[in-house]
Amino acid sequence: MLAHPLHLRLLSANDCQITILEDFKYNSIDGELVGVVGDSWVLKTDPISITWHSIKGIKEESYPEIIDALCKDVKAMNSTTTSATSSYSHGKMISRVARLALIAEEVCYLEEMPTIRKYLKDKIEPWLDGTFDENGFLYDKKWGGIVTKQGSLDSGADFGFGTYNNHHYHLSYFLYAIAVLAKIDPAWGRKYRPRAYSLMADFMNLGQQANSNYPQLRCFDLWKLHSWAGGLTEFADGRHQESSSQAVNAYYSAALMGLAYGDTHLVAIGSTLSAMEIQSAKTWWHVREGDKMYAEDFTKENKMVGVLWANKRDSSLWFAPPAWRECRLGIQLLPLSPITEVLFSDVGFVRELVQWTLPALEREGVEDGWKGFVYALEAIYDKVGALDKIKNLNGFDDGNSLTNLLWWIHSRRGEEGQEKEWGGKFSWRSPSTSPRRSPSPPLRRSPLPPTYPFLFPQTQSSVLPDPSLFSSHLLPSPLPTNSFFQNFVLKDGDQPEYIHPYLIKSSLSSLSICYPSQLSNRTFTTQIFNADLTISISNNSNPNPTHIISSYTDLSVTLEFPSSNLKFFLVRGSPFLTCAVTGDISFSISTVHAIHQLSSNSSLTRYTINLSNNQTWILYSSSPVNLTHENSTITSEGFSGIIRIAFLPDSSPRYETILNRFSSGYPVSGDAMFRKPYCLEYKWEKKGWGDLLMLAHPLHLRLLSTNDCQIIVLEDFKYQSIDGELVGVVGDSWVLKTNPVSVTWHSIRGIKKRSYSNIIDALCNDVQALNSTTISTTSSYSHGKLIARAARLALIAEEVCYPEVIPEILKYLKEKIEPWLDGTFDENGFLYDNKWGGIVTKQGSLDSGADFGFGIYNDHHYHLGYFLYAIAVLAKTDPAWGRNYRPQAYSLMADFMNLGRQVNSNYPQLRCFDLWKLHSWAGGLTEFADGRHQESTSQAVNAYYSAALMGLAYGDTDLIAIGSTLMAMEIQSAQTWWHVRDGDKMYAKKFTRKNRMVGVLWANKRDSGLSFAPPEWRECRLGIQLLPLLPITEVLFADVGFVKELVQWTLPSLERKSVGEGWKGFVYALEAIYDKVSAFDKIKNLTGFDEGNSLTNLLWWIHSRGNEEDQGKEWGGKFCWFDLYYH
Repeated sequence: MLAHPLHLRLLSANDCQITILEDFKYNSIDGELVGVVGDSWVLKTDPISITWHSIKGIKEESYPEIIDALCKDVKAMNSTTTSATSSYSHGKMISRVARLALIAEEVCYLEEMPTIRKYLKDKIEPWLDGTFDENGFLYDKKWGGIVTKQGSLDSGADFGFGTYNNHHYHLSYFLYAIAVLAKIDPAWGRKYRPRAYSLMADFMNLGQQANSNYPQLRCFDLWKLHSWAGGLTEFADGRHQESSSQAVNAYYSAALMGLAYGDTHLVAIGSTLSAMEIQSAKTWWHVREGDKMYAEDFTKENKMVGVLWANKRDSSLWFAPPAWRECRLGIQLLPLSPITEVLFSDVGFVRELVQWTLPALEREGVEDGWKGFVYALEAIYDKVGALDKIKNLNGFDDGNSLTNLLWWIHSRRGEEGQEKEWGGKFSWRSPSTSPRRSPSPPLRRSPLPPTYPFLFPQTQSSVLPDPSLFSSHLLPSPLPTNSFFQNFVLKDGDQPEYIHPYLIKSSLSSLSICYPSQLSNRTFTTQIFNADLTISISNNSNPNPTHIISSYTDLSVTLEFPSSNLKFFLVRGSPFLTCAVTGDISFSISTVHAIHQLSSNSSLTRYTINLSNNQTWILYSSSPVNLTHENSTITSEGFSGIIRIAFLPDSSPRYETILNRFSSGYPVSGDAMFRKPYCLEYKWEKKGWGDLLMLAHPLHLRLLSTNDCQIIVLEDFKYQSIDGELVGVVGDSWVLKTNPVSVTWHSIRGIKKRSYSNIIDALCNDVQALNSTTISTTSSYSHGKLIARAARLALIAEEVCYPEVIPEILKYLKEKIEPWLDGTFDENGFLYDNKWGGIVTKQGSLDSGADFGFGIYNDHHYHLGYFLYAIAVLAKTDPAWGRNYRPQAYSLMADFMNLGRQVNSNYPQLRCFDLWKLHSWAGGLTEFADGRHQESTSQAVNAYYSAALMGLAYGDTDLIAIGSTLMAMEIQSAQTWWHVRDGDKMYAKKFTRKNRMVGVLWANKRDSGLSFAPPEWRECRLGIQLLPLLPITEVLFADVGFVKELVQWTLPSLERKSVGEGWKGFVYALEAIYDKVSAFDKIKNLTGFDEGNSLTNLLWWIHSRGNEEDQGKEWGGKFCWFDLYYH
């Protein structure tokens, strides 16, 4: 195949098997086409952050000048009615007003917001409702798309919109205004969401189903990587596009709408198309001096293409001759918005372009609107000169304003702040520099700010253990603190870990394997360790040295016994234990049982071991080995090679046949990669020959996407496990997909206006209490809950349209958050620990029990999740504050949600989240006989939900995608392993009959008790799996039938004396899902609330409940806005 220049720039050779033939070329109007061998390509563009406000921010001393212009523009807007009936002109005018709203936010002048909101509603709703008599949107079945009333009667009306010309231009202005209105008025956004999505889908539908109402990507060319206009008009030179900037605006506006609706996919798709459209504009529209793209004469005379045709490049425009250069510059710049900075990031080219354009302004009759765009670009390198010129303008483009131009000028930071290179400053992520430390494909980096890495002050903790059991080459990198193998690196490393399907225990120079039996009663269920087989070397002259961890990945850990020449590849989900033996040594296998029989095949490469406890194990060797046995010990002669040991879980010959078949291909490591939102890919590094056999737990089986990977599920090949049946899967690459969930600031269903007053009364009281109460706690956990509680009040105030209390809440949040971020909170604060690589607290660095063990890495996602929630809300409502504290915010996030594996990273990868189990662990650096544990799934969900909200606040598409994906998986895991439904088969009948909720889930045990409450305190168990009460809670407890079971199981516990009012509130909150009237009465009588909860929050929850018939048992669907279109 042949690749054009932009293909070559974006081709990711690491992600596809291709060969580029540099000397095999064809000439083309789009540049040289170069040969590429390979039937699959991967193109990657640098990420850009989708932001509502300026990228660099505005200094406060510039606010007054912008506010003066803003007030005048709003006043003029009030006295002027929109006379335009054209979809294009109308769209530009409402988009212009929407810009005023965002600028008002950025300069903290909210007085004009109600007027702007009313204007936008008055001018948008008639187009969406079909009540605008002069024009409006209609659906055309013939070609499948939106047309206008005027356009359906006249092919020339609305600039050809009725014949599908310029759809992305016109509709993008509507989407921009709708996105802003949905942001500042969530109830309005919820009401008009179906119509908004229909406008978006007309030009940006990615569905290819036969029943789709719109074609796939009407305007965007997935080969050229930019959009086309032209519609259903025949042109000798093919399709064309005039304004690349308006095309960028189309996808940028769609991404903003994704931010407004918490739609991860829409943000990701919109930002990707926006980034590619920008790359294309820079490649084919922007003509730099000395470029080789076009002929020398054309390059010498032009700095900007006017109209780009498939088969032609024009210096003229549809409405202007080549000499009107200001029009050419302007049409490739408008509308002026934050994304413009990315489109014109090359300061050298901007200078060339402006200098080339300025002489054209000397013509008579040049409109001030076009001049404004020229001066805007001039401001990139000369803001003082441009500011003087802009002040003297007498008019502006109908999509622009003096306010917008002043906003642009004052958000410039001088030439020294600009960068010529694409990317970097336009995303909050750091550039990729260092390779990962082990030889498997890198994950996508986690989103990080331009000033990353920010480190809190370093400390030398007095309570942290030394990581002495890691190999020395791993010590310079941050180390895992809540991993599936954590026991192997704590103290002597001799406590067992559950490496499915086996319990593994290392002791001195031997390793024991156990296929565990289960013990259950009504309060717990656990797996029992017995050393079924223990592998060591015979006659070891140095039996005391313990193991070291020589490498680890997401799905595996390698234990080595240097003194014994044994290396164990412990890969999660492998039915085989694999050991590499070097040095021609004699190894031994002992057991706590008696060996009844040891038999081999004729080649001495497979042995069957029958034990007195009725277990059968099979040993495979890569070459012949002679084994003998006595009583409880098997001994080999000298051997070098691979041995694999597997338990035979069933006497059926089929099981042994399957194990025999897949015994020769073995995994040595495994990685998990996020390729796209709500999708996780496993890849194992395999050696030997033949296909790879692994085991999948129940949630794996539910999420496995057989259409995206070549696997075979062996339904009848099963191992028992405390996590449910483990089923055989053949294939060395899996793809897991979870249903998407929208990340929303506000309630999913909304609140009816008649309920506002009830909530507002409580809100005013709660805010007043905020003012009169100082936070006395110094605990990072309690402090986090209190600031998150206050942040909830701000969002509820937004949702019930009562902004009067928001300034007081913001003041409170700043006063309570900043000391922790600045290091000025004397009693406690965040510090950086270099030994393991992560954040600890002042108190936690001195006392392992302080801050609930935060200093030894316990519960990091819980504590920091609350801080992130409050920071996200503050960054959303005060962008300048958010910009100022972004480095600290991202450092808190990276502590538990870093995806980078670079050797220079400050944090380990995903400190808490287990990429095989698909949920988080707590526990930190404490040795537990039952491995890691997690008590509160809902607080884990909150951690990733809050990170995704922070992504929304900062326009960070990767952070939104990663946070929402982890959140969705955490929810699925909670519903799989913590929520115990009547009749479930997951756990033993005794346990299931008496429990509706697991208290603490351990790697090797399920407990009905909590760390702070006995099993009888069921209200605590329910509450700890529910708090904090948020919009995402509705997704976590989506199954109304289960909620009824859970509440009915809990209610008798409330009859005990001294049950805390806070816990009662959570029980009543869940009761409201199916009986809101009863729950409402109970909540009104509460006399206290959890420190992270409030009466306001409970009333918000009650009034945002729908009727029972509105609830759905099925996961997904109602919790995302995808495919929600309206005709």
